[in-house]
Order: sequence, then C-alpha cells, then structure tokens
Amino acid sequence: MNMENVNKVLVRKILLRTYNLLKSGWTQGTVARNVYGNPVSLSCENAVRFDLLGALMKSATSTRSEIPSAAPEYVRAFTHLKVALGHDSLTAFNNSKNTKHENVLNVVRAAMKLAAVS
Repeated sequence: MNMENVNKVLVRKILLRTYNLLKSGWTQGTVARNVYGNPVSLSCENAVRFDLLGALMKSATSTRSEIPSAAPEYVRAFTHLKVALGHDSLTAFNNSKNTKHENVLNVVRAAMKLAAVS
C-alpha cells in the first residue's frame, strides 16, 4: 500500500469517527458537553456530546494517538468538511440557530463521499 492510500484511509477513519461521535451526541455553543449538558474540554473523559469542530478534533486526536503522523489527514478531513459545507466556518454553521443535528450529519456524510473519491 502506498502512502497516498494510507492517507486516504486515515482521512476516512477520521471522518467516520467524527460522524459516529456526532450521531451519538451533538451540541452547539461549545466543543463538548458532559451528560448533564455542562461544557467540558475535548480531553475530558466525561464528554458525550460534541459540536462539528470538536468531534473532528477528538477524532483526529484519537487517530494521532494510533498513528503519530495523522496531522496531515486532519487537515484533509477539515478541508473535505469545508468543501461539503460550502464555506470556511464549521463553528458558525454548527452554532447557527437554523442548523439542526441532521444538517451536521449530512455535511459529514458529504465529506465522507468526497474523501472516498479524492
């Protein structure tokens, strides 16, 4: 397997983890919340709900702990999300009063499709 294929696999892994984290629990206004709805840091083991950027960062951190060189894949996953979204601010989209949980999941699914063909 050449390096380009490894990169694509890691990008897909980051996006799939992002999707799964968001599917399990989504939030607005902070990167992560605990079961009580209180804001917590991404590194908090009690974090159960994430915003779009928080889920991406948590997913990439998990991947980097397995593969220390995964930072370029984080950037590529972030780029796929921006392209799928149609603008640069994942946080502004996530925190918009018009954004619903399903909208966020749809963006991640679109980014996963982009990652599969690029």
